[in-house]
Amino acid sequence: MSLKVVVADANDASRQAFCRLVTLDPEAEVVGDCWDVRSGLDAVRHSRPDAIFWDAQLREEPRAADPRIAPFVILVANSEGHVRAATGPLPGTYVLRPPDRIAVQDALEKAKAHRDRALLADLAGAVGSLLENFGGSSRRRKWVLVRDGEESRFLRLRDIDWLEADHNHVRLHVGTNVYPVRESLASFERELEPEQFLRIHRSTIVNIERVRSIQPWFGGRSIVILRDGSRLTMSAGYQGRIRPYRLLGS
Repeated sequence: MSLKVVVADANDASRQAFCRLVTLDPEAEVVGDCWDVRSGLDAVRHSRPDAIFWDAQLREEPRAADPRIAPFVILVANSEGHVRAATGPLPGTYVLRPPDRIAVQDALEKAKAHRDRALLADLAGAVGSLLENFGGSSRRRKWVLVRDGEESRFLRLRDIDWLEADHNHVRLHVGTNVYPVRESLASFERELEPEQFLRIHRSTIVNIERVRSIQPWFGGRSIVILRDGSRLTMSAGYQGRIRPYRLLGS
């Protein structure tokens, strides 16, 4: 899939150089050659580029054209000082004049990665919808898309050992790996199967298949020991959550 690029640069020589360097990448094409704010924003609206080289001197933020088709912004500047002084949200990356092939190619690779992550997120949404509908009445999420280094991959929720809240993120513990997801623990809990996952603390949820034992502790609390040796605290206020699992007469 070709990376669609708009070059918006008020400097004619610089703009021509950027266009020439972009075309050296067989996976990229220039869909807009623009010299001012108006032509640049028009190109974003009509061409829907994946990336745009945007002259810092143009002042206006190119993402403002339409947030639904926001391109990856590569700020063009004469110095790093001009980059720091630029107004608006931070760009995806930047390149300095005069342009050179290595810097432009590096920026294009970052734009491709940004585009691919967006496509993968769209795919995850589509697959998630299919998985929700598969099997009839169940509408709970079965998979979640997580970052794994520079890549993303699908993680099956039942493979999670335990979850913990971390400010506005949830940290998913899977073996020795930890995957942060930008979502509240309360919101994530609603997507979990209640027969498999148990809230044991205001900041902790555990997969009961991973529990080896529960040991009483002081203050009405308990220590939940997982099969891998991890030790989690069950607070006194959540002790009632395990009553439905107790044998009659126990």
